[in-house]
Amino acid sequence: MAADPSGGNRAIMAWIDDRFGEADVVYSLSTDGGISWASPVRINDDAAGNGVIQDRVWAKFSHDGNLIAAWRDRRLNGTGSAVPADIYLAGSTDGGSTFGVNYKMSGSSAPHAPLPCCNSFIDVGSNGNSAYAVWGEDRSNDWEIYFSGVSLLSTGIDAEPYNKDVDMEIFPNPAINISHISFRLEYPQAVVLEVFGLSGKQLGILLNEQLAAGKHVIDTGKFKLAPGTYILRLTGKEFISQKLLVITN
Repeated sequence: MAADPSGGNRAIMAWIDDRFGEADVVYSLSTDGGISWASPVRINDDAAGNGVIQDRVWAKFSHDGNLIAAWRDRRLNGTGSAVPADIYLAGSTDGGSTFGVNYKMSGSSAPHAPLPCCNSFIDVGSNGNSAYAVWGEDRSNDWEIYFSGVSLLSTGIDAEPYNKDVDMEIFPNPAINISHISFRLEYPQAVVLEVFGLSGKQLGILLNEQLAAGKHVIDTGKFKLAPGTYILRLTGKEFISQKLLVITN
């Protein structure tokens, strides 16, 4: 449950519900401070009744009234709860009246495994038109924390999710002045590498060209980035990969 700090007596409850055919992410909105609640609405935008299970939903309002929800989603890996899962996110810029498209936040699917330790958690945040998710999973056979951000104004990411199998590595990170971005392409394609501030504003384009298959290394030397935290977004024909870059003094 979350209340809108920007005013308007808005509050939402989000939970997992099977009324639409299987375990889906649903929410109900109240505009009178919780006195009455609207009928539940489905947030995940995969086909209803497909047997795909969602769980671990978390929702939160930002200070300016945007509503962000994130959850664990198995739409890319089949039915049932034992298949690998990804983290998806959706945002509402009208205080919860409607939700936009679903964004795939995780770079690759995490296998289903019982927790040997640690906490299974997910949290979300928002700053202007940018939304963020942080979560724990054992994708690499070791329980780790992952973070990803997305601009809610991006129209290139839609309900037909991109394949994020292209992994972008940043080194060093944190960096002083210059960092290097490494990635590998399975086939020739046009690639764009962009730099964003945490507000979601594009600060520049590091790369925008047709690349051959194989490994590529790009550096940030063409931009004199001030100390701070930035979002790097690598976009190809069938993928989007995003990671944070930290520049220190």
